[in-house]
Amino acid sequence: MLLDAKEAEDKHLLAVHTKNHVNLIKNISYKSYNSRSNAAAKLNSIYFNEGSTKSAYLAAGSAIEVLFTDFLYITLQLRY
Repeated sequence: MLLDAKEAEDKHLLAVHTKNHVNLIKNISYKSYNSRSNAAAKLNSIYFNEGSTKSAYLAAGSAIEVLFTDFLYITLQLRY
């Protein structure tokens, strides 16, 4: 099965992350190199660049899509 990448919605991210963390990731790609480096230094083994926001949203959204698709598939298999 091939699924298209899909960006996560903030409401889904906020179910597992703080608002501060979601805002950090949402805005990190628009910050200067020095600001991104300072933010990364506060976290463990993290590197931020201009594509970090898009990458994070696509990764989270794709994971949610896979979970939903698998759940739906399993549910339908159990019914029939």
